[in-house]
Amino acid sequence: LVWIVVLLRSTEALEGPSVDDQLSALSRIFARGMGGTDLFASDCSCRGVVHAYRLAHETGQGLIVRDVLTALSARTSANNPFVAQREKKVSMLTGTTVTPKERIEALQALVMLARHLEHRSVVIALLDQPSASTWAGYPFTEAVDLQSSCLPASLQKEVCPDGLRLKLPVLLFHGNAAVRDAVQGVLLNYFQVESLTVVINDPAQWPVTFQYCVNCLGVASASLREAAVKAAPVLTRHKEWREVGVFMEDYTKAVILVLDDMEKQVAVHTEALARSYRGMAIRLCDPGSKRPVPQSVRNATKMLVPMLLQYIETYKHAQGLCLSILKEVITNANGTDLLAPYLPELVPLLIEGLTALEDPRLAYSQFHAESSYGVTTSQFEAARAQVSKSSVSSDLLRQLVKLVTPESMSEVAPRLRSMVNRGTGSNSRVGACEWIVMVAMERPKSIQPAAAGMLLRAAAHGLLDGSAVVRTAAASAFGAVAKLVENKDLDTVVVERLLHRPPSFATDNAARNDYRASLGKAVWEVLRLCSGRLGPEVETAIAGKAFVFRSSSEKRVSEPWSHAWDEIAPTASRGVDRYLSVIVPELTECFRESSSRDEKMDAAKAVDYLCLQIPKVSSLPKPRADNNHLTEIHESMRVAINGMPLFDGSSKLAAALCRLTGARFEVEEGAAPGEKHVDVLRSDWELVRHFCVKGSAVDKAAALEGVNAMCVAAGWWPAQQQLWEVVFEALPEVKEEQKATEDSEEEEVPTDRGDRKRKGRRTVNEETLVEHTMVLCEGCFKALPATDNSQEVQQSWGQYMALWVRECKIATPPSRLLLLRSLKRALSHRSATWATSKAMDAGVGQLALAIVVDPASGRVRRAAWDFLADVVATEGIAPDPSWLPADWAQKLEPHDREEL
Repeated sequence: LVWIVVLLRSTEALEGPSVDDQLSALSRIFARGMGGTDLFASDCSCRGVVHAYRLAHETGQGLIVRDVLTALSARTSANNPFVAQREKKVSMLTGTTVTPKERIEALQALVMLARHLEHRSVVIALLDQPSASTWAGYPFTEAVDLQSSCLPASLQKEVCPDGLRLKLPVLLFHGNAAVRDAVQGVLLNYFQVESLTVVINDPAQWPVTFQYCVNCLGVASASLREAAVKAAPVLTRHKEWREVGVFMEDYTKAVILVLDDMEKQVAVHTEALARSYRGMAIRLCDPGSKRPVPQSVRNATKMLVPMLLQYIETYKHAQGLCLSILKEVITNANGTDLLAPYLPELVPLLIEGLTALEDPRLAYSQFHAESSYGVTTSQFEAARAQVSKSSVSSDLLRQLVKLVTPESMSEVAPRLRSMVNRGTGSNSRVGACEWIVMVAMERPKSIQPAAAGMLLRAAAHGLLDGSAVVRTAAASAFGAVAKLVENKDLDTVVVERLLHRPPSFATDNAARNDYRASLGKAVWEVLRLCSGRLGPEVETAIAGKAFVFRSSSEKRVSEPWSHAWDEIAPTASRGVDRYLSVIVPELTECFRESSSRDEKMDAAKAVDYLCLQIPKVSSLPKPRADNNHLTEIHESMRVAINGMPLFDGSSKLAAALCRLTGARFEVEEGAAPGEKHVDVLRSDWELVRHFCVKGSAVDKAAALEGVNAMCVAAGWWPAQQQLWEVVFEALPEVKEEQKATEDSEEEEVPTDRGDRKRKGRRTVNEETLVEHTMVLCEGCFKALPATDNSQEVQQSWGQYMALWVRECKIATPPSRLLLLRSLKRALSHRSATWATSKAMDAGVGQLALAIVVDPASGRVRRAAWDFLADVVATEGIAPDPSWLPADWAQKLEPHDREEL
């Protein structure tokens, strides 16, 4: 093979019909030798291919190129482990070791390069270049001469025309050293290009070279992309817009795409490309101190800013690069109108970036904030919003405020409305609200009336957002924009956006309370920020809802509505007097149309509060029986209670009805109600009677308290027999086997209602029921004439005393104290009948003395002592010594025995 190469080198020309066939056959032999494991044979084969091409005719040259490309392309992959690596040669110039495997890689890279340049014969020019070789001694140079080019000048133009000359500078950055050496040899030997600076500084040559570089950034070959990535920063250094402007669209897209390259050999160089592109983009869009702004800067900004905005949304991997460029562009544009046309696209994109550029792990952490970090979800969300305020997007948004104009704000307003209403992530919604606040504070004249109304509606919608941090930001936005709209427009927005009926999703109690809690906070913020600007109709509508919702059992609902009520009503009575006409429809709607028990009980609490204020309202003097407002509420409550089943807390509704009835038919003390009013009172008593005897002790106590309030206010009491039936049914006797001895230790047994169940005694709630029962009995006796000593009254008094003795025996000391006071008040009303109940004297007196000598009674002993002294003084009845227990002397201290 070497002999044939030497023979071809010494031959100037060949003639004959079979020359091309013979040279084609030799080229195939050389092609096999080029990929062999013997490095000297491989180098000689490369030179043999070039000599064969030199001696062949035009047809034969094409065959030789084809055979070489085919042979090298079919060669075993350089990464195959079976490629031989036994021989090595050391470069005389670099001292590096070259293996056959690397040799094959270099040859295949040359073939790929020739095909990419779309000029296959260029591979001959690349093989013709001298390279650093160990075969540099005298015998080698005289025989095969591997250190000089073989092709004449005529063939050099053919295998490497001038059109390729401007593409080759990019390939000087190829990752394969052999390819770089070959390309450098072609440029130097064929075109006399000694430095890349010649191409960069030539305005005629540079555009072609850079266009080829941009194209290479997107080719399929990783080695060519690598070369283009490394060449682009060099080619664009110090270039102005007039030179690169025509390529910037393609170059920007190519840079963005290659930044996400999956090939490691390309990815390691993309950081330098990104820095180069960032610096060039910022430099091209920087007006500096030049005024007016140069047209080239305007052209660069006009092209680059929309592209960067588009790529931020499209390519997540490029968001950091694009945002950093935009940050500097916005900073440099301060004081100019460069970015004013792009605000409609810039502002929404940067607001969305507050959420999109956030660490995605934070969203997951928020769901586990309470269990993992000990903070509530709301606190964690507020912390996320606070962190987003220090982000790059937030800084850019603050700088853009100075560029807002009325025209640009009119275009931005619809996007802001959409983001406040339906923005992705709480950070985006908060960012939109805060940007509205900044514009309203710093550039109020840029917000036209139409845009202000749009933003006000958006802020009103944000006041109902499920996120607390969004509601806070929306409240600030509402207050800031409200100053820029007319009062009538403000009223319209409040009525349409806040005071409409609940949305369709608020069907169950939880969703309804969520909505009302948000609505309450929104209304409170509106009243606080727009004090004195709302019309009377709007305040009236708010007052009706505030009065009802302030009584909600949910604190998150009642608290904001209580604040709203306090903002509207200076005092509770004046508020009721002024807004009763709208309070009544709200209450009536709750009782008649609501299917929720909780909502009806909340409305009952509101009625209780209304009854407390009725005596203070100047527009509701006595008599109130025919007042239309009270009558309407009364009838709606009767409809709600009639046929209503018993459930936990249902007696609150019955108690509220009784109090309203008492307030409606209230008479002066000692007066009696009219005949037509008695029918209503009797009807209400029958309606709430079963609430007094059924259900839990708490419910029965509430119902009895309401009945007592109705009877006292209206001066009417039910029949004695009905009353005592209700009393004894409401207070069933404690079973004998459940009672404990007086000296036994009390045992506490927990119940489902959290009540303290004492063995042999009544529970705490049952003692409350006893107290309200006794108060009802006292009122009944008080209503009777003191001189009435009829058989019915005597029986009632006997039943009362029997009940009193029964309850006092099992009562705890605090309850006994209340019972003694109750008996004392009852005796003050019925003193004339005391002497007629001799059978009760001994029982009451004996029980009172038993209390007196009980050392555990404390304050109760002193009250019983006073009670006995009062009875002796007023009735002239002395206690019988036989009433005292046998061991009474041992139970008292000496001074107590002497006083007794």
